[in-house]
Amino acid sequence: MVEALTRTDWQFIGIDETSHWHLPAHLSSRVHRILTVFAFNRAEHTYCCEFTPSYWMHCVDYSVQYTREATEEEIAEIEDAVQQVSLSDSDRYYHVQDLDRRIEEQPEWVAKLEHFDPCEFNTEQEVVDYIHDSWNLNPRF
Repeated sequence: MVEALTRTDWQFIGIDETSHWHLPAHLSSRVHRILTVFAFNRAEHTYCCEFTPSYWMHCVDYSVQYTREATEEEIAEIEDAVQQVSLSDSDRYYHVQDLDRRIEEQPEWVAKLEHFDPCEFNTEQEVVDYIHDSWNLNPRF
């Protein structure tokens, strides 16, 4: 059993990070938005050498929203570029107060992980794998 994760409130959040992507100009004009989708445990705060608590954010997906003008070939090229970026490279800490404000302002980009009992798992990695699988089987945005 994963003792440290028995208090959980796992949620998914999509954060618009379109400006962080440097796609070729002919492709970036076909992208409306790129959300980096994170999973995080709202019940667990971390203090990173500062007074302000943070959430550890596990990147589970990059969700691309296309313009109507995007062709199938352009979409395939964009998807290929996005899939080249490792999800774990985007894992990060995010200040609790900043993320809580974002959740309040953009509830449409937040989803709870339902029917989840961390006591069913032996390691934290099993928990993270389950969360990734849960998102991949049922993406919310």
